[in-house]
Amino acid sequence: MFHVTYPFTQRQCFLRSREACLATLPAGAFRKHLWRPSCWSFRTRLRKEASLRKSTVLAPLTRRLQLSLFGLPERFVRKSKSPVSAESSVATELTRDRVKDPTLAKYWDTLLEINALEAELEQLKSDELRARLDALRRNDSVRSGDPPLAEVFAIVREAARRTLSMRPFDVQVLGGLALFHGCVAEIATGEGKTLIATMPACASALAARGTVLVVTVNDYLCRRDFENMGPLYRSLGFSVGCVTSATERAARQRAYACDITYVTNAELGFDYLRDHLVLSAADQVLVRPKPFYFCLLDEADSIMIDEARTPLIISQAAEAPTEKYATAAKLAANLQRDRHYTVYEKERNVTLTGAGYEACEEALQVPTLFAAADPWAPFVLNALKAKELYQRDIDYVVRGDQVLIVDEFTGRVLQGRRWSEGLHQAIEAKEGLAVRTEPRTVASISYQSFFRLFPRLAGMTGTAATDAAEIRETYGLEVVVVPTALPVVRRDYPDVVFRTSRGKLLAVVAEIRRLHLRKVPVLVGTTSIEASERISALLSEGERVPHEVLNARPENAERESEIIAQAGRLGAVTIATNMAGRGTDIVLGGNVSSLARALLQRELLATFALGPECSSGAGDRASTEHFLSCLEEAEHHQLHCFGEKIAEALRSQRSTDPGPRLIIESMEQLHQLMLQAAEFQEPTLPFSAEAQELVREALQWLEKQLRPRLDAERAAVLDLGGLHILGTERHESRRIDNQLRGRAGRQGDPGCSRFFLSLEDPIFRVFGGDRMARLAEAFRLDETTPIESVQVARTLDNVQRSIEQYYAGIRKQLFAYDEVLSQQRKVLYRQRNRFLEADEALLFGSDAAAARASGVLAGLAGDWIRTTIQDILQANRRDPAKCVQKLKAFFPGALLNESMCQSAAAIDQVAAAVGVRLSQHRRMLQQSAPQQDVAVFRYLALVQHDQLWSEHLRKLALLRDMSSLQTLRQVDPLQQYQQDSFQLFEQMMAQIRRNTVYSFFKYSPGPTVSA
Repeated sequence: MFHVTYPFTQRQCFLRSREACLATLPAGAFRKHLWRPSCWSFRTRLRKEASLRKSTVLAPLTRRLQLSLFGLPERFVRKSKSPVSAESSVATELTRDRVKDPTLAKYWDTLLEINALEAELEQLKSDELRARLDALRRNDSVRSGDPPLAEVFAIVREAARRTLSMRPFDVQVLGGLALFHGCVAEIATGEGKTLIATMPACASALAARGTVLVVTVNDYLCRRDFENMGPLYRSLGFSVGCVTSATERAARQRAYACDITYVTNAELGFDYLRDHLVLSAADQVLVRPKPFYFCLLDEADSIMIDEARTPLIISQAAEAPTEKYATAAKLAANLQRDRHYTVYEKERNVTLTGAGYEACEEALQVPTLFAAADPWAPFVLNALKAKELYQRDIDYVVRGDQVLIVDEFTGRVLQGRRWSEGLHQAIEAKEGLAVRTEPRTVASISYQSFFRLFPRLAGMTGTAATDAAEIRETYGLEVVVVPTALPVVRRDYPDVVFRTSRGKLLAVVAEIRRLHLRKVPVLVGTTSIEASERISALLSEGERVPHEVLNARPENAERESEIIAQAGRLGAVTIATNMAGRGTDIVLGGNVSSLARALLQRELLATFALGPECSSGAGDRASTEHFLSCLEEAEHHQLHCFGEKIAEALRSQRSTDPGPRLIIESMEQLHQLMLQAAEFQEPTLPFSAEAQELVREALQWLEKQLRPRLDAERAAVLDLGGLHILGTERHESRRIDNQLRGRAGRQGDPGCSRFFLSLEDPIFRVFGGDRMARLAEAFRLDETTPIESVQVARTLDNVQRSIEQYYAGIRKQLFAYDEVLSQQRKVLYRQRNRFLEADEALLFGSDAAAARASGVLAGLAGDWIRTTIQDILQANRRDPAKCVQKLKAFFPGALLNESMCQSAAAIDQVAAAVGVRLSQHRRMLQQSAPQQDVAVFRYLALVQHDQLWSEHLRKLALLRDMSSLQTLRQVDPLQQYQQDSFQLFEQMMAQIRRNTVYSFFKYSPGPTVSA
């Protein structure tokens, strides 16, 4: 059986890291007393020596050790509930020599000022602390966006200590300063990014110059951060909102109007696009309440880099030729690879060969696949892409009668997303599903273009340094590396390489079994649903290893955060696809709060008889089963009593409350009850105060019962060396590999990582090409024998670097093309917003009544009418008769003749005649309803903007596809694209103007159009 050899045992590695920590500790009797050789687990020893805090000599030293080295939350250190603590200390926790980054070093003096204010602020009562911040709001420098950072950050730090029982460390304060100044901060996993974000968010919101947006990558993290940090913001007088995919329009408007708003990147981008498709300014949710000001991205690398290749698209249904997709799918199934078509996996493309064209034309009985009236080429090529490049359970999953896209970076299902250009329909046809309508793009934007709209932008993530150059070039932001509060003691072992994929998986399973026998917690990272389920199947063979699988399948994804939160439990084995559960810390020994909620939810599920279909959302089943069995009979009885009391409180409310009556009927309602009881969010459902108080009491009781058990389990996991990470494939970037490694070793915990690779891995096969073939030929070993060679390691590293460069080049090229579209989008949206907010004065002139009486062309409408007249006169200057014909078609009823068109003052004469007709037309419209003329012109202008912009996007997509052919003419494709797209844009803007004017004069009163 394969066995991975480690240079040192975990205990030896931990002892070595302990020696590194000793260098930062004070010398003397305390050091000798604390670091006895018999107690190598220094955190355990620290707990045993807690009695030393009673000593007036050692107490400040012990507290400083706890805070600065071990990152212990403040609640474990300060027991006094008074705002003034006898143990307060303003000693700097961080030494200047640990700050290596030159950008961070610039904030050192500010950090010293913040620390100097700490003792003073601790003496203030909570209302005095808020009053001090309110006084700063009236400061001119604050309103101009330049607040006194030292004082603001110190106030937020003190408020966090009081409301959240968490005091930001010096390294966290430095990270917050970097974010406020517009940097991307690399902050290691478990270092408290959520807490760090509160300081720059409050400092920026103080100016009240616009909503501060804190952007996360999924709904779970958005809700969690909003709920956890909300009490801090509210204690300082800031309003805070939250926007997820389930948030209704009115609630979105309220949320975006808050001082600070938590939102997902997808919802934020789509809200921006939807705001530029509405026909009434009252329907806008994002751009209207407050202007764009400061945007802070959590998991910034995922948004800025990984998702940069995929734009956000809003589409409308269009008629789909269903029979063509079905026919093309059958045809593709019968074509042979390398004979009829060639597959380019690296470029994700397929082309037909000469034989392929002939076979397709013969089978379809058409003279050519490219007939303008009835083209078949797009359908056949998409069918071949669906067959060869898009695999079920890797690129997508089938759920019911739908094909759902799987995010290649996170492994999550992208609800509501569809591939464009007919690809999604081709995959539906391949799977034998009903082909849905073909979408027509009406609005789109890339994350690169969208986030560059913000005057101030910053980001934080666990991994960004490897892509610092790309972030600087694309977004103009510097990447800074924030030091960890504790030394990182995780050991990253060299990769183990096998000849075949099967040999690799067998080795992974053997290693999991070996570690599980010792009860070591293991997290296995895979790149696809298929790989995770193959490992799961192998672990279920023979002597089954209990494990959790976390991938895009709905039954697993719903429990994502709970599974990841308990992945550090003793003996836990967790198989996760890509970065599923990102943003959730893995606490060694388990998360006591999460487990308490899971146990109470399980009890309430039984009490309310919600059924087994809801149990999947009730937390980590393995954890709850284990701890339910560990509870004593009296504890079981107490938990059951809590469940009955909570149910009775809700039932009595239902029978006596004359208002909305509510009892738990769904998992979502149960979740809301938990959150409201924990005071994590504003009340959204009318649960009684008695029920919420009982839930709080039950959770506190459960945490008290569970904490000793989890503490003992944590000590056991520490003794075993912490969490072990097993990677099963390299990713397209070292940064993504580092994200997986970073799940272990949080906050100075021990841990290790190792990647298991094979020469057959898709990433090496596609990008390595001949190099991988030569290596496989050179090492003719048994498939279960690892290849140990410097040459192999170097080759794999080089392949990964070439992949990074390849995708970076693609993103750079996409950005260059998208920048052209971005400039056009800004112009169009700016003009559209003018009409959206236009009143009578803006449309028809400041003195609209006089203009209506005199026939003078004024305002936006007048400008468009005059420009349209000018275009017609210019286009028909040599044919007066045709000129009059065109003018009468656009302005029916206007008194026009050929002499006007031939006059030297033709534009003025025609404009005067049209102005008279405009006045008559406006009076007629206003007779049907007040302001009808304004509403009609505005509506027609908005509709023309939307329709012609959608058509323009289609033309640009075709132009972009054709731009690569310009290289055959020895022409720069980007430069040619810029020229052609500019001409198309000018034509579109003129057409919007002409169509609106033409439609306005043709419009006759009908049903009232609201202003």
